[in-house]
Amino acid sequence: MLSPVRLLLLLLSACPTASFRAVATRRTAVFGGAAAAFSTMCGDAAFAEDAKEIRDRARQGKLTVDRAIQRARDDTLIEDVSEFDCVELQKLVEVDRKAAKKQQAKVAKMEASVGTLVSEAAEENLKKMIAKEKKVEQTIEMRLSEQVRRLETAAADQICPSA
Repeated sequence: MLSPVRLLLLLLSACPTASFRAVATRRTAVFGGAAAAFSTMCGDAAFAEDAKEIRDRARQGKLTVDRAIQRARDDTLIEDVSEFDCVELQKLVEVDRKAAKKQQAKVAKMEASVGTLVSEAAEENLKKMIAKEKKVEQTIEMRLSEQVRRLETAAADQICPSA
């Protein structure tokens, strides 16, 4: 059986699409996020996609922030957008920008919550694991921000109206 601390860390790391909330107790953290984490643990394969699928979803208005975050987590953001038209690029920029903002907020919440979690747990390993997860989330946010810059540059090169 997993210790409460390990279960908490499993829930935090296995659920990239759930928002990180400040918690009052370990029990709240474990049981509050259990359902969301359980539903997303095996869902990574559903996010695998190529540029054509992303273009199709952009045309249909079905791009999601969670998929953008998962692509950033997996480091599979779109590199070549030469086939994208202005409308598709604008929609992609919009969703990726929202995803970057969501990640920034998540990192800020993590920073605010770490003190509470660490003071309750008082374990050195927990401090290290939380710091590692924070670094992962910051990396995702950085990748998304860089992707937005690349997409905006591509849109400007295509002379798209305000991407």
